[in-house]
Amino acid sequence: MANQPKKYTKFVATAATATLVASAIVPVASAATPSFPDIAGNDHAAAIEALYAAGLIGGKADGTFAPSENVTRGQVVQMLGKWAEKQGLEVPADYKTVQRFKDVPLTADENLLKYAALAKDNGIFTGSNDNLNGADKISREHMAVVLNSAYAAITGTSLVEVAGDVSDVTVGDLDKVNANYRSQVLALKKLGVTAPANFNPTGKVTRGHFASFLNATIKVEAPSTEVAVESVSAINAKSLKVTFNTAADVTAADFSVAKGTVKSNVANVVIADDKKSATIELTSKLTKGDYTVTVKQGNNTPLTGTVTVEDEKVAGLEILSDVAPVVNTDADAAFEEATVGYQVTNQYGEDLTKLFGTSLVKTVSGAASDATLNADGSIRFTLVANAKVGDTINITLVNAATGVSTTKTIKLSDQSAASTATVGTLYNKDGKTLSQDTDVSKDKFYLPITVKDQYGKEITSAARANSELIVTNTNPAVATFANTNEIKEVTIDGKDVLALEVSGVSLAGTASVLVIAKANGSNAQGSVTVKEGVKIATVSLSAPTELVTANKDVYFPLTVTDTNGIEVKTLKALDAINDTLTPSTGEIVEVEGKEGLFVKVTDGSDAGEVEVTENAPLTVVVTSQSGKVSTQTVTPKAEAVASVITGIDADLANALRAGDTTGVTVKNTDLVVEDQFGQVITDKAVLETLTFELSAPDAATFTTTNGAAADAYKQWTIKPVSGATKTSEKLTFKLRKDSSAVEASAFTKTYSIVKDADFASYTVKDVPTIYAADNGSGAYLVEAAYNEDIKVNATTKDGKVVELTEGTDFVVTGQPADGAEVKFADKATTATKTVTITINATGEELTKELTYSNVAPKVAKVQLVKNNTVVSTEVATLGEPIEITSSTKIEEVKNVNFDGGKVFDLSELAALVDFVITDTYGKKVAVDESDLDDLVLTLADGEDDIAQTLTLAKVSGTVTFANNGAANAEVSEFTAGSEFNSTVKFGGVTGNAVKVIADAKHTPTADAAAALATAKTNLTNAIAAANTNLGTGTVTADGLGAGNVTAAEKTAYTDAIAAATAVKNNAASTTAQLNTATTDLGTATTTFNTAKQ
Repeated sequence: MANQPKKYTKFVATAATATLVASAIVPVASAATPSFPDIAGNDHAAAIEALYAAGLIGGKADGTFAPSENVTRGQVVQMLGKWAEKQGLEVPADYKTVQRFKDVPLTADENLLKYAALAKDNGIFTGSNDNLNGADKISREHMAVVLNSAYAAITGTSLVEVAGDVSDVTVGDLDKVNANYRSQVLALKKLGVTAPANFNPTGKVTRGHFASFLNATIKVEAPSTEVAVESVSAINAKSLKVTFNTAADVTAADFSVAKGTVKSNVANVVIADDKKSATIELTSKLTKGDYTVTVKQGNNTPLTGTVTVEDEKVAGLEILSDVAPVVNTDADAAFEEATVGYQVTNQYGEDLTKLFGTSLVKTVSGAASDATLNADGSIRFTLVANAKVGDTINITLVNAATGVSTTKTIKLSDQSAASTATVGTLYNKDGKTLSQDTDVSKDKFYLPITVKDQYGKEITSAARANSELIVTNTNPAVATFANTNEIKEVTIDGKDVLALEVSGVSLAGTASVLVIAKANGSNAQGSVTVKEGVKIATVSLSAPTELVTANKDVYFPLTVTDTNGIEVKTLKALDAINDTLTPSTGEIVEVEGKEGLFVKVTDGSDAGEVEVTENAPLTVVVTSQSGKVSTQTVTPKAEAVASVITGIDADLANALRAGDTTGVTVKNTDLVVEDQFGQVITDKAVLETLTFELSAPDAATFTTTNGAAADAYKQWTIKPVSGATKTSEKLTFKLRKDSSAVEASAFTKTYSIVKDADFASYTVKDVPTIYAADNGSGAYLVEAAYNEDIKVNATTKDGKVVELTEGTDFVVTGQPADGAEVKFADKATTATKTVTITINATGEELTKELTYSNVAPKVAKVQLVKNNTVVSTEVATLGEPIEITSSTKIEEVKNVNFDGGKVFDLSELAALVDFVITDTYGKKVAVDESDLDDLVLTLADGEDDIAQTLTLAKVSGTVTFANNGAANAEVSEFTAGSEFNSTVKFGGVTGNAVKVIADAKHTPTADAAAALATAKTNLTNAIAAANTNLGTGTVTADGLGAGNVTAAEKTAYTDAIAAATAVKNNAASTTAQLNTATTDLGTATTTFNTAKQ
C-alpha cells in the first residue's frame, strides 16, 4: 500500500488500530460556545466540533458551517485527505507538477490539489473517467465506498474486513444499492456508522451527516495487530522455533531460553526473511521438560512462549537400499558377505546411527545367517552356504526402547554400487575465501566428492551419485547447495569431478556435510566455513566545513571505516559492505570535487526534505545495522545573502584597445560576490539572479551600457570612447536591492585604454596540435575543422595585454591552408611546420612551430550538461558535426527530475540533458538529439561510428533494470521518488554520473497485480452481497407478489453466483475475466430483483 504510515513499535505490526487513530485526532467535543453559530442544537454538532478541533473540517466564508447543505465530492476529498495526512500518509511530492484528475488543473486551489493527489495515489478516490467531478454532490452509496477506501488506506484493513460476516445485517433497501457497493453499505450498518433501517443509496449527503459518518468511521476499532508468540516448537535436538502471529521486527531483541529456573545457553538466533519466526540454536541438546522462550526488546513488554519437549529418542529406522552388494573374503569363488546401509533418526529426522545403531534388535532370514550392525551405518551380512546373486535376505530391525521397527527384503547383487565417499576441501578457482560478502552467482565455490563402488572403481556419473548417496547439510542457515544438495559434474583444475555447488551464504559459521552410501551405510563428512563479512567498524559524523545558513542544503562529512581498517570513501564501497548505514534524516551522498562521503540534508518542505531554519538546531544521527552510532548537531545562522562584490573574473580583459567598438561584457556570473558571513557565493543559480550597477566617473573615457530588457542590470558592456584623452579610469560595481544600488557592496576596478604606440612586445599564443587526415591515397591533408588560427598578444611597458587581429595587425605566412598536404616521415604520426608572423605596425617578424598529427580523433571526454546548452544556432545539418564554440558555457548536470510514468532509457535521458563530447584534439561537439530514439555523435572530422551505452545503478526506492550496460539499457519499473544513477559511455569513455529522481511511478507489474487484486475484491464483495440478496426472494409457484420469485428464477440466480464464485476461486483468472464476472453477476442481480418486484 502506497505511503503506509508507520504507527508501530518493534513489537507492533504495520496496521494500527483505528481506536488509537481516533484518540490521536478526534478530541472530545467541548460544551463551550459552538465553533460555528449555526450548529447549536444540531444533531451533528458533537461530530462537527470534534472534526473541527482535529483540523479535518472548516466552515464557510461567512463563518457558518451550513450543516444542512449537501457536501460535494471535492469537500469530501479534502476532509478524507486531511485525515489520511494526519495519520501518516504523505502528500505526494509531485502534486504541484503531476495532474491526477483531468478536471483538477494544476492551477486549482492548493488544498484540493494536494489532497486530491493523496486520495488518488492511495486509492481513496479513483474518480470517473479520470475526472473528480468535485462540484458534484456525493451520493450515500458512494460515501460508503470512499469511507471504506480511506479506512483501508490508513489502517491497512478495510471496514468490510473489520465487519466480517454480515449475513445477519439487514438493510431494507439493499436491493436498490449498486451490487458493487453493497458490502460497504452492510459494513457501515454493522459497525454502527449508519443506523436507519433503509440506507437510501442514491440520496445526497449533507455536510452535517458526513461529519457524523466520518467521526463514526474514525472510531471504528480494527482488529488488534499487536505482536504475540503464536507457538514454540522443537525443530531439532538443539533448536527451538518461535512463531509470531504476524511479521515483527525483532532484529535487536534479546532471545533467552529457560527450562524451569535453569537458563539454557543460546548459540545463535536466525530470524526468518518474512519476520514471522525465529530459530534459536542452543549449545546443548534439549531434554524432557518445559522450555520457555522470552523475547525482550527495549522497554516493550517481553513476549513469551512455552513448549513441552521429550528426551531425544529413536523415531525412525530405514534400510537405505533394496540391493546388497556381495563381497568375497578369500580367494574362493563363493560369496560369503554382503553389505547394505541403514539409518537411525530421532523425532526431528536427525541421524542417530552412531549412538543407537549397534543396540538395535535384529532378525535375519533367507540368504543370510547373521548380520552385524556397525556404528558407521553399514550392515554386514554373513551369507549362507551357496548363496548366489539374486537371492534375497529378510531383515527386521527394532528399537526396544520405543518399539520403532522396519522390515525389508534385500536382493544380493554383484552390480557396481556406490560404497565409499570422500569429501574434499572447498574449492574456488581463484583461491578466494568464502564469506558473507561473497556473491556466489559470480564466484563459484565447489565441495568435491569422490565416490567409489565396492570394487574400488571411481564413479563419475552425477546421476548415479545422486541416486546412490544421501547428502545432508546440517546447517543451511550458514550455506546452501544448489538444487537442494544436488551433486554435479564440474571441472576442477582441468579434471572432471563430482561436487556440490555452494548456492547461497547467510550466517558466518560452519555447515557440515554428511554423505552416506545407501548400499552399505558408509559415510563421510566434510565442511564449508563461511567467514564473517566485512562490517562497519567506526562511524563519525563531523560538523559541516562550510557555514550552515538557513534555507540551504547542509552537508555533514561522514567518515566510515570497515572491520579491515579501510576507510570507506565511495557509495559503491559502502554498498559492498555486509552492513547498512542509515541517517535519521537526509541521504548519504558523494560530492563532486570533494573526497569521501557526506550526509546531505536537503532544505525544503517536500518528502525527504527538512526546512533548514535560522536558530533551529538540526540534528543528524547515523546508525549502522551492527550498532555503530554517530550524532552531529548544528544551529543554522540567518539565510546567506549577497552582500559585497570583491572581484571580477580574471579572464575578462580590463585593458581595451583604442578604437575597440566591441568592448568587454561583464555578466553577473563574472562577479566574485561574498555573503554577509564573508563566504564566496559559488552557486551559479544564485549569481544568475543578481542585478548590479556599473558606473564610470567620466563618460569621456568609457561608456557603460546596461543589458537588454531580459538582462537588465544583469550584464554591462564597457567600451572605450573614441578620442578619449585619459588612458585609464576606475569603474565602480554595486549590487542592487529593491531597484536601488547597495552602496556597501561597491567594488572598484581600473580599466585602461591601450594605444598601438604603447606596445613594447608581441607574443604568439601556443597552438594546439592540428589533425591532418589520410585522404585514402597516402596523403595527409589538413582537416578544416581542426586547423587553428594564429593568435598574437601585444603587451605594453606597464604589462597591459591586448589581443591583435590577424590581417589588420599581423600577417601569417607558411601555414598550410585547409586541405593542404602535410608531409610525414615514414611511419611517423607527427610532423612540424614553422610559420612566420609579421607585425604590420613595426615589421617585426616572429616564428612559431606548429605540430600536426595523422592520428584520427577519438572521444576523450564525455559531459552530461544542462539541457539546451547547445542552442539552435549551433545545430548543424543532420549527420554533420554539431560544433560547440568556446564561448558556450558548459555546466555539468548532477541531478535531473524525470516525470515518470514510462520506461526510462537513453532517449529519456537525452530529453533531460545535452551530451558534450571533447575529442583528443580538444574539439567539442554535441550529440545530435533531433531524434531522441536514434542519438548520433559525429566528431569534428565526420566520424560517426561511435558506440554508446547506458549503465544504471540504484540509489534508493524500488527499481528494475533491463539490458544494463548496453545501448538499450532501461529502468523498466520504478516507484515514485525512486533515485538511480545514469552513466553514459560514448566510444568507451564514461561521462559524469547523473542522478535521476523519478517524480511519478512506472510499475506496470505492480499495477497489474493491484488491478487484479481490486477486481478480485470487487467480485468477492459482489458475491457476498448476492448471497445476502438471494435469501430475500421467496419461491412460489407463480412468483407473483412482492419479494416472490419462481424456482427457475432463483436457480438461475444461484447458478450465476456459482459461476462468479468459480471465476473468483480460479487462480488463473485474469483481471478482465474477474471484471466480466462482476458485471455478469450484477446483471443477474438486476434480473433477480426485477423478478421480486
